[in-house]
Amino acid sequence: MVLPCENEQRSPLVSKMAAPYQKIQREVLARLVQDLKEKKSLCCVKDYTGVTLEERDRYVMQHGPIVNPVIGEQPAFFIDEGHFTPYRIVVYGSEAIAFEIAGQLRDWIQTNGGTRKKRGGRGTTSQGAYILDRRSGKPLVRMPDVAYVPRDVYRSLNHRQEWSYGGEPFAPTFVVEIAQLSGRTDSESPPSGNRLSDTTDSSSGSVQMLPDPKDRSPNAEVWIPESNSQDSSSGGDSNHAENPSSGIDSSSGATADDDDLPSANFVKLDNKMRNEYFKHGVQLGWVIDPRPGYERMYEYFLDEDGEVQRSVDTTWRDLNGRDVLPGFRVRSGTLDMVLNQESGSSEDEELNITCQNPGCGKRSRSIRENAAHDLEHLEDSALAHLEEKRARRDLCAK
Repeated sequence: MVLPCENEQRSPLVSKMAAPYQKIQREVLARLVQDLKEKKSLCCVKDYTGVTLEERDRYVMQHGPIVNPVIGEQPAFFIDEGHFTPYRIVVYGSEAIAFEIAGQLRDWIQTNGGTRKKRGGRGTTSQGAYILDRRSGKPLVRMPDVAYVPRDVYRSLNHRQEWSYGGEPFAPTFVVEIAQLSGRTDSESPPSGNRLSDTTDSSSGSVQMLPDPKDRSPNAEVWIPESNSQDSSSGGDSNHAENPSSGIDSSSGATADDDDLPSANFVKLDNKMRNEYFKHGVQLGWVIDPRPGYERMYEYFLDEDGEVQRSVDTTWRDLNGRDVLPGFRVRSGTLDMVLNQESGSSEDEELNITCQNPGCGKRSRSIRENAAHDLEHLEDSALAHLEEKRARRDLCAK
């Protein structure tokens, strides 16, 4: 049988037979696009028979990114566990800041976190998913840029909780979201002098998916709950105190400066902190905009009555772990050095520091080199302790 060339025109009969199918395919694609724009959960592939990922991406190339009021901008998709899952496009600067904070958190866990009353714990970055709720029938999964789970929590996790998305929900106690807190676009140059007022681009701090494979898979974030900015379980307006410093009433999202763009995006992220993270067990949260000229830091914490509060101070400053992570501190100057690719003079200056660990005596030429070397000793000690425990366990098993 001779196959027709690609350029060969189809016979009228073949074209007539294909027309109904093409019409149905266009209708299904139109329905998928509409659902991607409006649904608060991921679209299941099998509900849109005949539509391929290539066709959906071709639509985006022709018409631009699909924008969902909850998920945000969806520039591209991949299929994960049978669902069209949006990629999360992350800018380099945000990831660099998240990496630095995660590194400092790891240092705290290995030093202060592990020695104070055996507090210890584990940290995760934006690929660490937390299932916060299953009552809706679809897991509420979130993947903060940085998160911390205390020792007693992670030690209580079973295999399903740790290695799948089928276990019981649990939440970190500390989360960090890196987001653009200004309504202005990245293509515009940063303002001179005063920093901007508060708004948030949810696309940089959260894209969402489903029972995950990744609440942020290659950089996507999972299923979005059916809640809006006013959650009935949040205790009314008690959790929405006015912020005199930023000029924002977090229950309305109104800004003090009418010239600034609306802060609807900020309200979404504020709601995410209050009614998703804190509602399910988070005790401390930071929202950070590290862009030069726009720097803002929002700190969320629980007051003595257990109500969620947001710090009045939103300036670029040092942040600490309060009583949730005692002794943990992130210096704004350190974050500045990450973004500016500059080092402080004290770190550039060549020093001569001798390791004080017994039997070592290694010399370091900088403070950071010495700190890294000290962490190596801590790691060696922890590994030796682990080997001892394994040896004792194997001995008892014989």
